[in-house]
Amino acid sequence: NSSQTLNSNCEVQTEDGLVKASVFARCDSTGSTIHRSFSRLSNSVTISGGSAVGRCVIDFNFSLDDRYWQATGSHASQTRDVTCYQISTQQLECYRYTTNGAGADGDIMVTVN
Repeated sequence: NSSQTLNSNCEVQTEDGLVKASVFARCDSTGSTIHRSFSRLSNSVTISGGSAVGRCVIDFNFSLDDRYWQATGSHASQTRDVTCYQISTQQLECYRYTTNGAGADGDIMVTVN
């Protein structure tokens, strides 16, 4: 099998790739929804509203125990940050917030490697 090398990472071309899943979603305490997503390791990614403004729970339907993730807040004209932490084997709870730390419902992107 031929392989590609990127820095010190090496993977057979026919394998799934370094990114295992990604989701672009609205993180909202009452109306969370997925705009688009993909997963190489499960059939679906799901989302539910969180416990407060700016919070949501994303279920990747595969174990995150040995994975790394990165989350980004998205807004057309204002700074939005997001942090996610693992709450179960397959789930992340994400919190989207303003620069002063107040919860802010809205769009986020999360990638799992």
